[in-house]
Amino acid sequence: MLPRSLFSLGLTTTASLVAATGPCDIYASGGTPCVAAHSTTRALYASYSGPLYQVIRGSDSATTDIKPLSAGGVANAAAQDTFCSGTTCLISIIYDQSGQGNHLTQAPPGGEASGPEANGYDYLASAVGAPVTLKGKKAYGVFIAPQTGYRNDVPRGTATGDNPEGLYAVLDGTHYNSACCFDYGNAETNNKDTGNGHMEAIFFGDRTAHGYGAGSGPWVLADLENGLYTSGGDNGVGRNPNNPSVNYRFVTAVLKGNSGNQWAIRGGNAKSGSLSTYYSGVRPTSNYNPMSKEGAIVLGVGGDNSDGGQGTFYEGVMTTGYPSDATENSVQANIVAAGYAAASLQSGPKISVNTTVSFRATTAPCCTTKYITHVGADVQLQVVSSSSTVALKSSASWIVHVGLGNSACLSFESVDSPGSFIRHSSNRLQVNTNDGSTIFAQDATFCSQEALDSTGTNALRSWSYPARYWRHSGGTLYIASNGGPNAFDSKATFNDDMRLGTNRVEYLISPAAGVSAIHRNTARGLRSLAFNASIVYIVKRRLRRLLDRISSTDIANVPDIQRNIARPFRRCDSLKWLSGTNCDSPEDRRPNPGILNIRRTYHSNPAAVKVKPRVIIHGGAGNIKREDMSADQYKEYRRSLLSIITSTDAYMRTPKGAFTSSKRPKYPSALEIATYAVVQLENNPLFNSGHGAVFTRDGINELEASVMVTRGFAKRGVGVTGLRSVKNPILLARAMLEHGERDLRGNTELGWAAPANETTGEVGLDVPSAQGHTLIHGETAEILARKYGLETVDPSYYFTQKRWDEHVRGLEREKNGKGAATWSVDEYIPQGTCGAVALDEDGVICVATSTGGVTNKLTGRIGDTPVVGAGFWAEEWSEKGDPSANRANPANPWRSLTDYLELPGSVVELPSNLYNFFTDCLPTPSLYSPVPSRASPTHDRGTDIRVVRSTAVSGTGNGDSFLRVAAARSVASIARWASVSSAEAVNRIAGRGGELETSAGPRWGKTGEGEGGMIGIESSIAVNKSGAVLYSRSEILQDHNCAGMFRAWIGDDGLPEMKIWHEDDGTNSENEQASILEGKRAY
Repeated sequence: MLPRSLFSLGLTTTASLVAATGPCDIYASGGTPCVAAHSTTRALYASYSGPLYQVIRGSDSATTDIKPLSAGGVANAAAQDTFCSGTTCLISIIYDQSGQGNHLTQAPPGGEASGPEANGYDYLASAVGAPVTLKGKKAYGVFIAPQTGYRNDVPRGTATGDNPEGLYAVLDGTHYNSACCFDYGNAETNNKDTGNGHMEAIFFGDRTAHGYGAGSGPWVLADLENGLYTSGGDNGVGRNPNNPSVNYRFVTAVLKGNSGNQWAIRGGNAKSGSLSTYYSGVRPTSNYNPMSKEGAIVLGVGGDNSDGGQGTFYEGVMTTGYPSDATENSVQANIVAAGYAAASLQSGPKISVNTTVSFRATTAPCCTTKYITHVGADVQLQVVSSSSTVALKSSASWIVHVGLGNSACLSFESVDSPGSFIRHSSNRLQVNTNDGSTIFAQDATFCSQEALDSTGTNALRSWSYPARYWRHSGGTLYIASNGGPNAFDSKATFNDDMRLGTNRVEYLISPAAGVSAIHRNTARGLRSLAFNASIVYIVKRRLRRLLDRISSTDIANVPDIQRNIARPFRRCDSLKWLSGTNCDSPEDRRPNPGILNIRRTYHSNPAAVKVKPRVIIHGGAGNIKREDMSADQYKEYRRSLLSIITSTDAYMRTPKGAFTSSKRPKYPSALEIATYAVVQLENNPLFNSGHGAVFTRDGINELEASVMVTRGFAKRGVGVTGLRSVKNPILLARAMLEHGERDLRGNTELGWAAPANETTGEVGLDVPSAQGHTLIHGETAEILARKYGLETVDPSYYFTQKRWDEHVRGLEREKNGKGAATWSVDEYIPQGTCGAVALDEDGVICVATSTGGVTNKLTGRIGDTPVVGAGFWAEEWSEKGDPSANRANPANPWRSLTDYLELPGSVVELPSNLYNFFTDCLPTPSLYSPVPSRASPTHDRGTDIRVVRSTAVSGTGNGDSFLRVAAARSVASIARWASVSSAEAVNRIAGRGGELETSAGPRWGKTGEGEGGMIGIESSIAVNKSGAVLYSRSEILQDHNCAGMFRAWIGDDGLPEMKIWHEDDGTNSENEQASILEGKRAY
């Protein structure tokens, strides 16, 4: 989750108070001062400016101290990044901020276990394993892997015997196991188990050996030595139903022990709300009264150095005296105000999920022809080339998945051994079958980062042991640390050898490369399909330039043009033709079998006439005033909108796969086009969806999305809401729609249900899909996303500083009585959505919409975006008979279509050579527009004509207003039953003075109510009595009643256009618009 506001329900701490105090200041004011204060993320006293922790550099063992950016502030992570650049770093000391000198250093061996490092010491933690942000400022926590630990056996001032003390720790609620023991707190001074009651430490995990909480864990427990407890009396063994399983990303754990047989355990969400008391009462009866605490301090290990636990620590303290609940509640408020949020675990060149890749070593001179392969279970380097066997190429290929153990990272499945993944075992990389266990999932999860030498390549780091990276040694692959205890950890060759799949990973074939390589997506073939697609694109582009010279001249009379057009379809190397080289040798002129002589006759048949695809997008609407937008802001929005619409147009016009003489090319469907566009909007932080989503009042991102089609899917429309971890909500909506074929129709090819022996691993959802449901919320929707194999992310992915600042300003404005938290008359506060409407060649229209909702909405609020008929709608209907029947009505939208259909013969005539070229060789405009030839038969007209009308709209603006008037469905109803165009219907709902505006009543312009706009597409297709398509037309729809609406579309001329304001004609250049904005003059 992301940082909740300082003004969250139940918290009254102001920004000034937070700035003036730290947790230890609060404890001191309560009479229970800190005697140990540890944090790698921030200062715990308002005045503290000393070192927080020390890092040691792998390349030369040099050290440096990391201090806060300012007194009382967040750690200076940039100083660490600079110091550790080009190498690795470990956390060597965690300093005590209390002044007692209780620093934590590398844990020595103990009675239970000796560590793997020299002289039995435990590992030190990676300095980069647990990145976070505090109010947007980067910091690093302490990622404790098994056999990692810190300790101080010579403490000062800590509680001993039965003396009182208090402890708290902020931990990662998702990182834990059931081993012993991830502890922080009071322990033995001799590193041995000296008996019951000799410890008093916070434990976090799902161990159930003694006492435990409700559900399946993890829980905040107390390690009192020889027992983990969450209650007292009756030996404290068994379940405490008042101690809940933790489901927070950041958890505050509190433990305190008083003299005289009293102790308590408390906890809460470190990002919001107050603490809950899980137990307060007497101690367990098995020799825990009185206590015999010894005062040593441990982090990550038990009192006897039991080192099997794992977890992540951000901050914690130990106090003298027994803190009051009120003091601890104030500390919790301070923690919430700190604004903890997760940061990305990956960096560098992206390795995309759901692609198939291979990795090549680039270590010279030994290994540049070697790739990561597997022989059985062993992961090895082998030479692989274009002449290698298919089996060897397959063994070098890996399918990229969302991380099995952490969705913020990656897992790699073997292409030739489905169900088997690369994982580490005893530090060696192996390929093993996924057994579904937690440890397998964690060991098979790796995080990609930029190579340490900053060469623009990747390194792969173990998620569960983040100090270790993929590295080859003697042809075998390991997870290795820089200077660790093993031979393969050698510092001398670390950077060179880890280039194998960590520092210098390269794809054997990349989506943009046209080089000889092993393969992508299958183990067959050596050519890049992307290269072939690029050839088609460039040919089309060159053709467009050539055709500009043709006018109405018969192509047969222009030999030069004819030769140039024909060349790509002969044996001449396409690269020669593209570079301008002549291709007139006898060999070049020989037909290329299967390419030349492809002849299509489907355009002579009206049944094959296709519709011209169209697309329009929007990025929100509201109080977007021209005078409030700088020239730079305008440029940023303009470039983003035009980039997205241009990319979508290229995708829309690219055939899906190759086409042959027996099969016409197939282009993306409306569903594919619309969701393609919305994914780009979701990934762009400018827009209120996905990565740019707004915050709720509680500082959470809750996302919504929907899709709907005019026909083609059983469900037609679906919505999802309350999403907190799905990277692209629109893809979940799409998957629900697609799975509806199985859910509603029982299509056995898609699978009616999961096999009886399949274990999903999910709790509370025992069906494979969404059944017949149209709207799914929250956790259930996210479980479905994982079942569908969609990418999930840590909620910190959605964080942007701009949205956070808007969130805080809104709450401050409301608190100060200067307006609502959700809308401002002085600035654009996002309350709208992102969306796309697309029409495909089959006449299907799809609307896809995605949003973060209204800024500072209540957590759990559901807006119009996922509600069918409110924020989105798509509908198709038929009108029988000749549409000219209502021609007397000048408002009749079909008059121009009727006139068009009544023209004798073909409307557009082409010479046969040019027509045949268009229809036989390339996906040209003849596939997008009805272009009958001279030989086309006369089509049926008159009373045999039936017009299929369809319309789809996506709304953006104040969602509650859209809900109240069922805005989107109303547009279609008006168009269908009032015999008006959809453009007119959109205007009646979303235009100035329309239904949305009037629904706000006297609140219009004061609260944001009624504000909004709509985009859409209307299509009309004329078919004859046999159902064959004769002609078609379509129209882009757009209107808004507020100051502005971000939108872009492809115009009738095929060029991209964009608008924000009503008076903007969408044709001005970027510089022209910027000049207008800089002058703040009317346009």
